[in-house]
Amino acid sequence: MATSLNQVARISNVSKPTLYRYFENEDGLLHDVLESYLATSADKFDCLREQAHIRDGLTEWFSNIITAWTAKDASPHGCLFCDCLHEIDRLGTKSQSLMKTHLQQQPQQLAKILSHARDKGQLKDGIDIDQAALYLTSHVVALNTMVKMDIPVEQLLATSDLVVGAVVR
Repeated sequence: MATSLNQVARISNVSKPTLYRYFENEDGLLHDVLESYLATSADKFDCLREQAHIRDGLTEWFSNIITAWTAKDASPHGCLFCDCLHEIDRLGTKSQSLMKTHLQQQPQQLAKILSHARDKGQLKDGIDIDQAALYLTSHVVALNTMVKMDIPVEQLLATSDLVVGAVVR
C-alpha cells in the first residue's frame, strides 16, 4: 500500500497532473482500483460451494486466507482485498469505507451458504444461521490481527479449526 502517485505515473508512463485529473489522491486511486477488483474478482466463497461438506469448505476458506496473509513472496498477499484488509488501518477514508461495506456483506453471503449446509444436516443442532455467519466472518478479522501478531501458521489453522468446529458437525 506504499505506492505513491509519482510511482504510478512513472510506471503508467503518464504525467502526475494527468493522474490528478482522474484521481484526487492515492486514496481515490486505490478506491477505484479496489472497487473494480471487487466487482470482477472470483467469488471468495467458491471453495465453500465446491466442497461436499461445509466443514471442508470452511477449512479451505480459512486456509486460503491464512496462506495469502502469511505469504512471503513478491505479491505481498496475492489478493488485493486481503492486502487492503491486512492494512485497513492505513487506508484512506474512501477505501476504508469500501472495504467496510464489502466486509458487512460477507455475513449475508455466508448465511446463504450455511443455510444450504443446514438443509444437508451439516451444522450443529440449534445453530442460528445469521449468528454463525457473523461468527465465522468475524474470525477473518481476528485472523488479520493474529497474523499481525506473528502467530505461527499452525496455530492460526488450529484456531480456525476450533471456530469451524463450533458451528459444523
